[in-house]
Amino acid sequence: MKALSPLIAAIILVVITIVTGVIVSNFITQFVTRHTGSQTICATNALYSIESAVFNRSGDDLLVLIIINKGEERLFGFGVELFNATDIETFKANSSQLSVSPEINETNRLGQEESAIIKLNLSGNDLIETADLVKVRNLACVEASAQTRDITKFIRK
Repeated sequence: MKALSPLIAAIILVVITIVTGVIVSNFITQFVTRHTGSQTICATNALYSIESAVFNRSGDDLLVLIIINKGEERLFGFGVELFNATDIETFKANSSQLSVSPEINETNRLGQEESAIIKLNLSGNDLIETADLVKVRNLACVEASAQTRDITKFIRK
């Protein structure tokens, strides 16, 4: 039996190389999309802002935040972080000190152009006196957050 000619052997090797490249490329694309694609889409579509941050307006030690969802992602599970020069205090969505109205949860999410009021009870918490940044996070898209340095503070009595 006669061996394949060098030309046919070269063509077969090129075809095998191309098929292998397509298979590996497809696998890498799916892998990267699976591990980063949904997070990127989420972070791109989750756009919300803190319209106001007021502390102790009524002498009740409440930090009242008004947030507006400006993105397409429907949001829920809001938590608050307070920052000063040296400390960070985190209040998760399920904190007893935190309430959101209207009631926002996994089945009743905050839609585009809708607003919510977050109230954080800071009785006995002195961090707010020196806080210079408030950040709001959500559970629908943990990569996205809103923040403000514009905190109106009324003196505690």
